[in-house]
Amino acid sequence: MTVMSILDKILEFKKKEVAETEKACPLAKLQNMAEQFKPRGFREKLESSSFPAIIAEIKKASPSKGMIRADLDPLEAAKSYAQNGAACLSVLTEEKFFSGSLSYLRDIRQALPYIPLLRKDFIFCEYQLWEGLAYGADAVLLIVKALSPGDLKSLYLKATDLGLDVLIEIHDREEGKILAAIINSVGNLSNLLVGINNRNLSTFDVSLDVSEDLIAFLDLEIAPDKQVFFVSESGIFNAEDLLQLKQAKANAFLIGESLVKTGECGANLQALISEAKKTIK
Repeated sequence: MTVMSILDKILEFKKKEVAETEKACPLAKLQNMAEQFKPRGFREKLESSSFPAIIAEIKKASPSKGMIRADLDPLEAAKSYAQNGAACLSVLTEEKFFSGSLSYLRDIRQALPYIPLLRKDFIFCEYQLWEGLAYGADAVLLIVKALSPGDLKSLYLKATDLGLDVLIEIHDREEGKILAAIINSVGNLSNLLVGINNRNLSTFDVSLDVSEDLIAFLDLEIAPDKQVFFVSESGIFNAEDLLQLKQAKANAFLIGESLVKTGECGANLQALISEAKKTIK
């Protein structure tokens, strides 16, 4: 099975799931629920953080890795991350393929009202944006490969209207061209983060060279007056990786598997941050 077929399978399932969810919880109800939370500036928090600005991810499983950490307690992991230097948190809310849950997002938001949260899921419609707001998200993920250019732009603009920050994820130059066209066509980009996934979606191979290549590529494709904020994702395991990505002009780093796989999440994060700070002295 190819990676695109895996993505297609996920999206097909998600569309059915969202249709059923909307029957049980109409949009109007979500909009009322969303009044309890106000977005808290996901990108702003990262911009104000010193190196390394880390988005620590709560991730129990994935289609490529299977179960990563079955005994992971999302709320306890979030608290531990927050106590040990995470600037922001990424919370998987996709249930079937990633063992995530919207309840994790809600519980973490209620317990940690001061740390911005990314809803990481396969978002393809406005209902899911409201869903993110209603459960406490400050930012949402949009994946270029999963959306048409028109849908990507409309969802980005709608998320902006709702006050959400948006992490738009690309994997290669073709997706970079699509994103660059959108960036060059809109005005204020203060809520946009460009996520560069270092994982090849055809082979699952991971290389930090992907971030280096795509950041340099987008610097040429995007108008000079646009202030772009880059987040490098996947394949980050040690301080040397962080330094390499910093030199490639990555502004922040999304790290999950290497922090949750073994040991205590917060201790792993603290050790990584401590070692990274030593590399720049």
